[in-house]
Amino acid sequence: MSRVIKKDFDEILKYIENFNLKSLLKEDGFTIFISIYHKKYYSYFALITELENSIPKNEYLYLKESNSDLITCLFHLTTGNYKSSKLILRSSIECFLKGFSLSFLPNIDKEKSVYELFDKIKTIDFFKNEPNKSEFRNLHNIYKILCKDVHTAEEVNMANINSLDFFPKYSKVKVNEIIKIVLKLIPSYCFLISKKYNSNFHKIHHSFKDLILKTIEKDLRPEIMNTND
Repeated sequence: MSRVIKKDFDEILKYIENFNLKSLLKEDGFTIFISIYHKKYYSYFALITELENSIPKNEYLYLKESNSDLITCLFHLTTGNYKSSKLILRSSIECFLKGFSLSFLPNIDKEKSVYELFDKIKTIDFFKNEPNKSEFRNLHNIYKILCKDVHTAEEVNMANINSLDFFPKYSKVKVNEIIKIVLKLIPSYCFLISKKYNSNFHKIHHSFKDLILKTIEKDLRPEIMNTND
């Protein structure tokens, strides 16, 4: 048995030694998927970076962490770690909501129950009316979808079981699934922050402002630009 374990361990070491993401660039649709993700991510990154001096420090730290989770998720996505990608997106939503809501609920960052977190935040006056209410609901729905994820190992030949059989592998279907979530998530982040700090948003450099606006859903842009009826 010890020789079997050693052989398996040696194969893991070999995997680590030869670990390289370059081959993924040849996978069908991979570069396009990553480009889409990065474009949305960068919009949110630019937004909170530009507003850093306008947002209270305790709130900003959570928003910054929600952004950090997004780029960490991207790394996990590129390495085939799809379950952990979804778990990290859940963390991003939790951090975003705490950071966003601290000015309304000063102790919300102490809340340990995710159920209570959503329950308390939905009572904030900011989320009483549309479209803010729908954007909060969107975050909640995405979170619930992410919570449904259950890891199921793919079938392997048990007569030749090997630890590497369970190592991450690229899946176009799973990448696309996460990209679809991100395409719904980040626009809500950008809309809610731009709405809450609207006067400061309009002081952002025009190149970043245009990028952020393009990330926000088209029918919501008038809300941010104050041109809605």
